[in-house]
Amino acid sequence: MVLSEGKTPELYDRKMDESTPLKVMVHVGPEGFQKVGHICFAYKDVVYSYGNYDVTSFRFNQTIGDGAFFNVPLEKYIPNAMRAEKNSIFEYGIHLEEEQIEEVERQLDLLERRAYRWYTKIEQEDGYDNFAAYRHDYPSRLHYRTGAKFYKLKKGKFKTYWVLGDNCAAFIDIILGQLGSDVLSVRGIITPGTYYDFLETEYGKRGSPIVYRTIHPWNDQLAHDYREKSRKFFA
Repeated sequence: MVLSEGKTPELYDRKMDESTPLKVMVHVGPEGFQKVGHICFAYKDVVYSYGNYDVTSFRFNQTIGDGAFFNVPLEKYIPNAMRAEKNSIFEYGIHLEEEQIEEVERQLDLLERRAYRWYTKIEQEDGYDNFAAYRHDYPSRLHYRTGAKFYKLKKGKFKTYWVLGDNCAAFIDIILGQLGSDVLSVRGIITPGTYYDFLETEYGKRGSPIVYRTIHPWNDQLAHDYREKSRKFFA
């Protein structure tokens, strides 16, 4: 049930019965509850995830490289992250007004105009019949399992990934940062961990545009830890 649909009803909390075309997802890795390592968003159930994905461009211990993002259907991304990558996903649904929807779509159009298709190793080498040889390459295994398509930026911001600058959290800001301070003022937040704290705090506020949150846990222990943390956080 959890893997096929990506939902965990007992950890699902909705404040408003509203359409939420924009979703933000914070990833927690298998080494513990505090290991928050990635953040991405989905618009109309298509995931946009930015990172340092091309191993041939890694520099300075993988802190710098060619910036790339991928698109994949949300319904495929979350089950794969849980089952294959052993990540838990903290998902936050954000209500948008009509003019905000238009702004989000304008920003995505600008992003896509600056992008070109980048092909993973398994695509470049037509290695679909030998998946084991590409198992350790994240872009290749994600493409193989979900059909995700990767893109690089031709110029400008995010052409180069930098862990302390143009990283996955800053990439989120091209969408949320355009919605206005009355919605979500996230400028200056540059790490997934601080972003997670911000989203949790905003969700607890009355009238927040974050209208639901849910967790997709890859194991029962993290689900328990989240319940305990939430109980203390909102006590």
